[in-house]
Amino acid sequence: MIYWLALLLGGVAVAIAFWPTAKKSNRKYYLEEDIKVYHVESIDEAQQAVDLATLSDRKMHVKLFQTVERVQRQIGDFAVFKLLALVVALAALASMLNTHLIRGSFVAVAAIVEVAGLTMGYFWLQKREKKQFEEAFPDALNMLASAVSAGESIMHAIVYVGRSLEGDVGKEFKRMGERLQMGESADSVFRKSCDRFPYPAFHFFVITLRANMQRGGQLKEVISV
Repeated sequence: MIYWLALLLGGVAVAIAFWPTAKKSNRKYYLEEDIKVYHVESIDEAQQAVDLATLSDRKMHVKLFQTVERVQRQIGDFAVFKLLALVVALAALASMLNTHLIRGSFVAVAAIVEVAGLTMGYFWLQKREKKQFEEAFPDALNMLASAVSAGESIMHAIVYVGRSLEGDVGKEFKRMGERLQMGESADSVFRKSCDRFPYPAFHFFVITLRANMQRGGQLKEVISV
C-alpha cells in the first residue's frame, strides 16, 4: 500500500509540475519576438556585453543558496514559520492516512507525504511567481519606454519604473536603479536580477538594456509595444 501511495503522490506532483500553461499572449511576449527579428547583429554584440552563460553558470552550492533565497522571498514574511507550519500539517496528514488507510510504517508514510507535499508547494510557488511576472513585466516595459521617450536616461527610467510599479517586478526595478545609482557595475546588477527572474523575456531585456548602455541604440523601438 505504501508503494501505491508513493506512486499516486509522485504522479500528482509530476502532473502539477508539467501541467500545460496558458498560451502565451502577444502582449506578454512581444519582447522576445521583437528581439528575434530586430537587428540580429546587435544581439550578437549584446551577448558579448552580457554573456548569457555567466547568468546560469554557477557552482552547485551557489545555485542551492540562490534557490533557498528565492523560495524564502516567494513565501514572504515569516517564511520559516510558514514552512514549519506546512511540515507539521503534512505530518498530521501522514498520520491520518497511516491510521485510517495504510496502517504501515509511519516513518515511511510521513517521508513520502512530506517530500511530495514540499515538492508540490515548491512548483506552486514557481508558477505563481512566473504568472505574476508575466502580468507585471509588460507594464514595466511600457513605463520604461515612456520614460526614455520623455528624455530620461536609462538609469533614471529604471528608477522611475521602480517607484511607480508595485509588486515584485517593481521592487526589482527599484533595487536595480538604487544599485546603479550607488555605482555598482551594471553587469553585477543585471546578473543578480537575472538570478531573481530566470525567464527568457527578462534575460533578453537585460541583454538589450546592457548593450544600449554600452553602445547606444534604439532601445525605445525594441521595448515599445
